[in-house]
Amino acid sequence: MSERKFEIAEFSLGLFVGAVIGGVAGMLLAPQAGTDTRRKIHDWAADTTQSAAQLVDNAKKALEQASTKAEEVLGLQEKGIKKKLDEIRHELERYDLSGS
Repeated sequence: MSERKFEIAEFSLGLFVGAVIGGVAGMLLAPQAGTDTRRKIHDWAADTTQSAAQLVDNAKKALEQASTKAEEVLGLQEKGIKKKLDEIRHELERYDLSGS
């Protein structure tokens, strides 16, 4: 039987889901009025939604920056390849293989 290694993303997801379930269970089982509990759940959900939106925005920005950087690197490589091909072409032009 092969052992499967846990990936960091899988562990993080499990930790997050466990924290959410534990938080909700703790709030629902807390000895306080239903109105207070519902308000706390509403506030927690709003905060979580805002945090998730910020994480998505940060991820989009990071992806955009990585994309721009990759385009810059590929552009520089393309220029280097073109320069090298021009050098090779110039060197080949020095040789007259036609025999004249």
